[in-house]
Amino acid sequence: MHDARWALLVAIFGGLSFGLGARVAGRQASREGSDSTEAKARALPKDVYPDSFGRLPLLKREELDENGKKAFDFLITRGGTQFTAEHGIRTFCAEEKTPKSQLKPCIHGTWNMQLYSPRIVEAAYELRRRLGEETDLGPNLEEVAVLVASREVNGVGNVYLWTDYEGGARRMGISPEVIDIIKYRKPIAGIGEKEACIIQFGRELIGPNPLTSATFARALKLFGKKGVAELTDVLGWYVVMGMVNKAFDMHNRTNQEELRSEVAKAFGHD
Repeated sequence: MHDARWALLVAIFGGLSFGLGARVAGRQASREGSDSTEAKARALPKDVYPDSFGRLPLLKREELDENGKKAFDFLITRGGTQFTAEHGIRTFCAEEKTPKSQLKPCIHGTWNMQLYSPRIVEAAYELRRRLGEETDLGPNLEEVAVLVASREVNGVGNVYLWTDYEGGARRMGISPEVIDIIKYRKPIAGIGEKEACIIQFGRELIGPNPLTSATFARALKLFGKKGVAELTDVLGWYVVMGMVNKAFDMHNRTNQEELRSEVAKAFGHD
């Protein structure tokens, strides 16, 4: 069962490379002109699209084949306000002056990149949902794991992922001490036993060296067999997300630019 979940994580990332089923017509030509002006205004790299903030353009439902439309509708249904909130739609999918009555739900951010592989994206979103709602870790400890994966992925952290999650972690009540230990890779001290274990477990799991027997035994004692399997899956999922974000050079929304800049400096990316 556990091996199967890891296989799905690998398939999710691998499937993105092939862009299965998505049909995009005439978007490349539109890169010139107004789009390039907007990219310059937002200080985006030349290969990042201003409508998606990534290296592939924003997909519209009408541009997709039947598999793509099915996946699009699945995400809208499952995602709720994630893809239907007015702010997100206006940021990525509509002109500033578009009347509210004319706004349509859209798939944006990392999920837009994954929509290029529609059959994979449905499985990916369902796995993410289950990891977020059905583990024994609880939302706060899972959020700590998400931050650890965001910081440790690729050895240097993923700025996009961290920027998206830091604010939510603070609103959930994750202590500033825990956040700073993860963010700045400080020694683990002065925090709760479970939070400390997750940080150490994540650093070892994602890092270049083996996960030690002592660290695994500690996690097993604190979280049990099911819990340690779920912790591994959560860390693994967000490592995959970090790789996806790196591949497509995802950029955060314009209202996150100040935090993104601060995170990039903390991670040594500036």
